Order: sequence, then C-alpha cells, then structure tokens
Amino acid sequence: MKILTIVATVLLVANCNAATIEDEIQNCSSGNGEACLNAGLRYYKGDGVNKSFADAFSYFEKGCILNNGTACYQLGRCYRRGNGIAVSYENAAQVYEKAMALGSVEGKNALGYLYSIGRGVTKDFEKAFDLFRSACGEGNALGCENLGLMYMNGKFLVKDPKKALELFTQASELGSADSFFYLGNLYFIGEGVEQSKSKAIELYEKACSLDAEVACAQLGYIFRNGDGAEKDYAKAVEYNKKGCDLGSPNACLGMALQYLDGQGVELSEDKAVKYSLKGCEGKLGGSCFLVGNHYENGPQPDRNPEKANEFYGKACDYKFGDGCYKVGLAYASGFGVEKNLATARTYYEKACNLKSKDGCGALAALDRAARNAAQK
Repeated sequence: MKILTIVATVLLVANCNAATIEDEIQNCSSGNGEACLNAGLRYYKGDGVNKSFADAFSYFEKGCILNNGTACYQLGRCYRRGNGIAVSYENAAQVYEKAMALGSVEGKNALGYLYSIGRGVTKDFEKAFDLFRSACGEGNALGCENLGLMYMNGKFLVKDPKKALELFTQASELGSADSFFYLGNLYFIGEGVEQSKSKAIELYEKACSLDAEVACAQLGYIFRNGDGAEKDYAKAVEYNKKGCDLGSPNACLGMALQYLDGQGVELSEDKAVKYSLKGCEGKLGGSCFLVGNHYENGPQPDRNPEKANEFYGKACDYKFGDGCYKVGLAYASGFGVEKNLATARTYYEKACNLKSKDGCGALAALDRAARNAAQK
C-alpha cells in the first residue's frame, strides 16, 4: 500500500511538471500567481514556446500583481536589464521592494545591489550591507557573495580579506559559480590566505566549469601569458573561446589576440576582427581599439578612416586612453574628419587623463607648438 502511495505521488508530481503553457496561461488568467510566474519563465527561456521577453514581462507583471514574490523579483530583473520593457532602475527598485515584502530573498539581495550602486535609489552602502547580510543569513548565495565583495573591496567596511574568504566559501557552497572565481582571486594574490596560484587555478577551473565567464577569461589569460602556470596556448584557446561564448568581453579580446599572434590557432586577421567586435559589443575599449586599428592599418580593401575613427571613438568612450589619442590624432591630421586642433586637444587631454603615454606626449607637443606660435 505504501509503494502504491509513493507511485501515485510520483505520478502526481510528473503530471504537475507536465503542465503545458496553455495550462499555465489559463491558470494565470484564473488568478494563480505561480502559474503567471511559470508562464513568464517559459517565455523568458523559450521553454516549449518561442522566446519572448515581452510576453515574459507581461506574465511576470501579472504574477506580481497577484502578489507572487518571485514574479515580482523576475519583473524587477526585466526592468533592470531592459528585457521586454525599457530599462528603469526606479521601477526595478519598487518591484524588488514588493518582492522582498512578499518574502523573496532574491528580491532582498537585488534591492541591496541597487543601493550599492545607487541606481533607482540613493546610493546607501549601509542599507546595501544590511540587505546583503540579511539575504545571506537566509541562505541566499548572491547575498553572501555581495557581502563578501564589500569586505574584499573595503566598501563601507574596513577591508577584511579573511571575512571575504569566509563569505565567498559560504556562497560557493550555496551554489554561486562566481564565488569560486572570487576565492580564486584571493588565493592568486594571497589576500586573507596564503598565496597559491595553483589553488587559484583549481578554483577558476571549478568556476569556469559552472559557466562563470569571468573565470574562463582569467584562465585564458593565465595560460596565454604563463602567469601562474606554464604557457599553454591550446588551453588558452579553450578557455577564451568558452568565456567569449558565455559573454566575457575579456575572453573575446583574448581570442582576438591569439588569432593576431597565431597562438594555438592559425593566424587570421578576419577572425581576430570577429572576436574584437564581440568584445567591443561588450563595451571593452581594448577590443574596440583593435577594430579601429584594423580599419586604419589592415588589408587595403578594408581600410576606412571613418570606421577607424568610429571604433577609436568607442574605445575612448569605454575609457581606453589610446583610443582617445587616436581620435585626437585624426582631428590633428584631418584623417577621416575635418582638421580641428581644438578638438584634437580635447581628445589628447582625455587620453592623458586615462594614462595614455602617447596622449600625454601629443598634448604636450600641441601645447608647446601653440606657445611657440604665440611668441612669434
């Protein structure tokens, strides 16, 4: 009789899990907030339906109105990321607040994050700390991770690498892939623990295996440069490619550099540009600079001064000093733009402020020339 009861229970669970999107939508329309959440998640992931952030947003909103805390949390993520709706940190903060009030620990951590960066709310590290600590106390991995970052970076708190180590360990045990990466960083530099680059690499490999793209990028860097391990270009390619596929701009840049130098792959400027473009899309200035350099100095058919300046400009926007220098040089020489020494000086100054030696040198030379001209 007991076996039959267990079988019946398993069948019931299976039937519940087999609910179709039509079932979820119907139940949502009948006032079931959890069904609205499930329908939203299906549209968000493309699970059995065409992926649609707009539809996901709609169902998360319905679930939140029906007081489902997790639906409110997911709605906040849509507002924060611009999925299915225009980005609005203010709206994200409001629904995270509601999610927290409804018992969502994820909403609590997410609201803490907004307080830590001052988006949608006034920056308040004390509130962020309290929310992260509370979320961590409730077993939320990201809450522990964010708390660890506050201790590691010395934000609001006295820097305490040992406390950060403790919290990252807790977060990793709760399932945070990125926390293995942060633990690796502490071992790599020897903060809060005896330095061990081999242990750091183990932790980075664990994080990368769990699809933490930053860890894959770090491993690509280590094996490409031989920092902490023997150079191994094949491994660097493996990790950089995975990291880039997962969305790490730094890993995409690593792949671009390997194609430019023929490290573990055949030399290919075309593939280098392809990966540089992906890195640039991720707002990595160094990657944008490489694309600009291709359009300035690449094969003759690809040379295009306007495109070169466009990507050098993006590099500058993303705080890559040499990109600002190149834009300044274009205005100083009339390369793809109308010559304008005042604008050139503005970009040289930006470049110098961003520690570009070429930018500082060009700025000094331009000012020297202006002084000499005034003395004549």
